[in-house]
Amino acid sequence: MSEQRGDPGGEIRLVLALSAGRVRDVACVSTRSQDAGRMFIGLTPDQVAGRIGTIYSLCGQAQTIASLGAFEAAMAIRINPAQQAARDILRLAEMLSQTALRLCLGWTRALDIPPEPQPVRACLAAQAALEDAVMQEGWKRPGAGLARPDIMQATGITANLKTMTDTLLQPDGLADRLRRALAVRGLQGFGRVGANQPVGEGALSRVRNEGTIAQARQAHGTGLATRLEASLIELSTLPDRIAQAIGTLKPCPNADSRSNTGTGTASVETVRGNLTHALRLADGRVADYRITAPTEANFSTNGPLQAALAGASASDIAVLRQAAELLVLAIDPCVDFSIEVRDA
Repeated sequence: MSEQRGDPGGEIRLVLALSAGRVRDVACVSTRSQDAGRMFIGLTPDQVAGRIGTIYSLCGQAQTIASLGAFEAAMAIRINPAQQAARDILRLAEMLSQTALRLCLGWTRALDIPPEPQPVRACLAAQAALEDAVMQEGWKRPGAGLARPDIMQATGITANLKTMTDTLLQPDGLADRLRRALAVRGLQGFGRVGANQPVGEGALSRVRNEGTIAQARQAHGTGLATRLEASLIELSTLPDRIAQAIGTLKPCPNADSRSNTGTGTASVETVRGNLTHALRLADGRVADYRITAPTEANFSTNGPLQAALAGASASDIAVLRQAAELLVLAIDPCVDFSIEVRDA
């Protein structure tokens, strides 16, 4: 995947080259800057952790939490499990918002069915409300503790989220409408890959052992119908994971640093895969900072998207565009993208 300088979050331009009615070549051009971490050199841990979630539009909470973890590793800070649980709540709520956004607005647009904007608004509002309920002001700094997490409020917010996701999954709800739309267009098996080919780091990889996924794979391989089921499983289970983390919350003090020089690495789960931050700290300031996003693997040469599209039928260009858009939404549901088709 070639790289160009640009916005740190970047976007993907997918170029499909056709020959003899098939996709002959798949090129992924990214505007994500590989040296974007240079902007943090010379800054303090508090400055970086406080800003990074606003600089990167993709997975902003996850970016902050990965940054905190890397700094804490470098500074020999050991946080309380309750601090980690609070961060998990925000990260999981972000994963739920992004899953709902792509299913309710992205998949519906691509399949020409009515969108469902209200669940997306509800998820985003709940994400902000959970941050207010769980975290104290100034939590975006290494070792920050928890003053008085409002467990009752957080529990109520999460219960409402569960009710909302259950509605989307009920008979004749959004999930069934998406399934029917795929079936009508004959796209259920589109994008299936071989047993030894990558499927991506996201939802399908995480829930591959679920019973419904085994059934879907038997019928459609790793095609769009199976990827849809994987996203629907996450839509269903993420509120339960948030509730589980809420059950471990308790007040805890700030954790002290034992060093202002060292190296640290932290990886966190995001909706599109593992996000990793690695840094070097010298005398309390950043000397080196690197971020590895799952998008790099998802859109790499011989990666899951290329494997899923190579050789696909191009007898109907409009259908190919539609299916390619759905594959991007399924494999990496955060990245901004465009699709170009070139007929040789």
